[in-house]
Amino acid sequence: MFPVIPARNSADSPHTGAASPLTSTVQITLGNTAGGYQSEGDRPTFAWQFFATVDSPESAAMVDKIDIGLHPSFNPSTKTLRIKTGETTARTETIRGWGVFEVDVIIHWDKAKVHTPSTTHLTWMLQATKSEASETSQVVVKTFGAPQQTGFLFSSNLTPPASSHQSRLSAGGNDVQVNTGVPKDDKHTVIAMVVDRSGSMRRMADEVHGGCNAYLEEQRKSDTEDGAHSTVIFTRFDNLSETIYDGVDLSSMPPISPTDVRPRGSTALYDAIGDTLQRTAAVVNELPKMPSVTVFILTDGAENASQRWTKSQITTQITKLKHESIGWDFYFAAANQDGMTEGAALGMDREQCTTWATSKGKCNYAFKQSNIAYNRKKKLGFKGYTSEERMEMA
Repeated sequence: MFPVIPARNSADSPHTGAASPLTSTVQITLGNTAGGYQSEGDRPTFAWQFFATVDSPESAAMVDKIDIGLHPSFNPSTKTLRIKTGETTARTETIRGWGVFEVDVIIHWDKAKVHTPSTTHLTWMLQATKSEASETSQVVVKTFGAPQQTGFLFSSNLTPPASSHQSRLSAGGNDVQVNTGVPKDDKHTVIAMVVDRSGSMRRMADEVHGGCNAYLEEQRKSDTEDGAHSTVIFTRFDNLSETIYDGVDLSSMPPISPTDVRPRGSTALYDAIGDTLQRTAAVVNELPKMPSVTVFILTDGAENASQRWTKSQITTQITKLKHESIGWDFYFAAANQDGMTEGAALGMDREQCTTWATSKGKCNYAFKQSNIAYNRKKKLGFKGYTSEERMEMA
C-alpha cells in the first residue's frame, strides 16, 4: 500500500486577491487487462485494454483529459481518454496485438481547478501474462480552493523493493546534524546518489541504470587502486523519495536494475535531496571516524512535487555541509535548465554543477564526467568539471 501524504497549505499565491493554492496528493493507478489469447500464424496474439484510475470522483474532476502514446505501429498511435462525470476510471477500447511495449501517459489537469502542475507524465509497461496488472503512483498537485480529500489507498501488484526506505520527516526535523568531533578517515568515502526517475526521464531510461552502474564500478576500481572502501546511499525519486540502498558496502552492492529507475511520476527534487542528506548524516554519525562524503545529484527537470523540503531549506543545509568544517562535496548534473545557475541557487559551488543534453548518450556522459571530476578531486584537489567535460555533455 502506498501512503497518502497529508495535504498542506502552500505559501504561493497564483494571483493577487486569490486564495493560496492548497496541496493534495492524488493516487493514479495505471494498468491493463489481458486475455483472449489466439494463435495467428507464427505470432500468438492477445486482447488488452488499458485503464487509468484516480482515487475518487473529486480527484477525477480535476483531470481534463488523459493522452496515451502507443507503439508507432498503431494508426493512430495516440489516443485521448476522458473520465466520465462521477466515475474514476477511463479505458481504451479492447485492442488486439502480439507484442508488449511502454505506454506513455500524459495527465492533463483542469486549469480552472489545478494550479500546478499543468501535466503529469507517467509510463506503463503493457503486461500480457496476467489477466490484470496495475501500478499506483502518487502525484502531488496544488489546487485552488479547498484541498481534495484523497484518503483512499490503492494496492499495487508491482511493489517497491523490500529494502526501500521512504523517508517521512516532519517539517521541524529538516536540519542535518553531523558529528565533527571525531578524527577523519581518508580511506573511507560515503557516496550518496540522488537520481531522477520522473516520467520525463523515459527517453534516457536505458542510460540511467547503465550510467549509475558505470559510475559505481569506476569507484570500485578507484577503491582497489587506493586501498580504500566506499559506502553507498542510493535515492531514486519521482514524486516519492525512496532510498533503496541505505549505507551498503560498495564492494558487495548489486547493480542498479532498469526496474529500480523505471520512469514515472513527477519531480520531488527537494524532498529527495533533503531526505538523502538526512540519511547520509545518519550513516556518517554512526562511524567512529569521519569519512569523505560526495553527493551526486542527477535530474532532467525542475522541482514540482516536494512536500517536506523547500528550496530555502535545501540551500541552507548544503551551504552548511560543504563548509570546510564538514567538507562534503556536491555534484549537480541537470538537463533542460542551466545546471550551473540552478545548482548554485541550491548552495552548491558553480564549478561542481553542469548541464547535460537530453540527446542520446549525453546522460551517460553526465555520469562519466561526474565520476572523473570526483576522482580528480580525490587525487589532485581540483573539484570542478573542465570545459572539455562540459562540452561532452552538451
